[in-house]
Amino acid sequence: MDQQSIQTEFIEEAEDLLSSCEQAFQALQQDSHSREALDSIFRALHTIKGSAGVVGYNDLSQLVHRMEDVIDACRSLGHIPSDYLGLILEGSDRVAQWLEALRHDEQIVFDVEALLSKLVAKLERLRQKPMSGQQKASLDAKAGFAFFEDLENRNTIGRIMLVDDEPQLLTAVTACLDDLPYEVRGFSSAKDGLNALDQDVYDLVISDLSMPEMDGISFISEIRQRGYLCEIIAFSGFSNRERLEQLLRLNVFGFVAKGEDPIELQTVVTNAMRAKKVRDAIQYMTKLNMEIYVDFKLLQRGNESHRETVEQRLHHKLQKVSELTHLIADPDEILGTRFDQSA
Repeated sequence: MDQQSIQTEFIEEAEDLLSSCEQAFQALQQDSHSREALDSIFRALHTIKGSAGVVGYNDLSQLVHRMEDVIDACRSLGHIPSDYLGLILEGSDRVAQWLEALRHDEQIVFDVEALLSKLVAKLERLRQKPMSGQQKASLDAKAGFAFFEDLENRNTIGRIMLVDDEPQLLTAVTACLDDLPYEVRGFSSAKDGLNALDQDVYDLVISDLSMPEMDGISFISEIRQRGYLCEIIAFSGFSNRERLEQLLRLNVFGFVAKGEDPIELQTVVTNAMRAKKVRDAIQYMTKLNMEIYVDFKLLQRGNESHRETVEQRLHHKLQKVSELTHLIADPDEILGTRFDQSA
């Protein structure tokens, strides 16, 4: 068999392998943890990579190799994030274009280096050893997203952690916040607070600064170091310039002096919760937009057996993006109304 026949056979085999990935792409869009789908794509890319190298298409082999590496890293992670799936779909399209160009002895018309750079950057992110706090931050984000799924039937709009070593203050501040639609949980030490953050998701932490064993500054520093996504309010009977500068560096939302009018605390808490929900909405909308991009890519592939399912999914996500856009533009319409109802 001459070289041209070998290359033609490779092109046909590679196109068949890419087509075989379509069902796996659909499966991953519905369940990003599907090991069977990830394995199927990995095997197809592995075969294309090796065959491309054998027939002398080294640049194509390099591109597919990077795609294979990303899929393999996602297998180790246990799932493929939507932005990674979008990038692999883009890569699959580019490989198909490349094969078509090779078939007709034409030049490719896309920037291979740019796509390689994106794949390498994604791969580096996946290969970084995750800290427990980063993993928890991912769970925090998922919990934040879940908040927006059923806004109409929610009795509370967030969870607050209150940390103070004085039992009477814990009781008094909890009572102060009872008028607001939040679930408030009190803890008598920073250590107990950190343990609770490991177990559950909190939108806001209100912490005393003067506590035994671990003071408020150390507590807040640890929260930031672990990557928790909550807002933080410092609550203390004493502060000075140095403390305030430390709090600013730790990106604390606000400071409330003990003994202030309860309305002051309620106002700062309300503003902090509003900021948290808007930030969550923006992150969720970014995630949905990437998933919408992936669904559109899947529709463009013309697989009629999955069209109805994908279109229904798209309709739901586009509707949710519209709701999130409205919330971001005017959060008080949802959050503010609920405050008024609870007053």
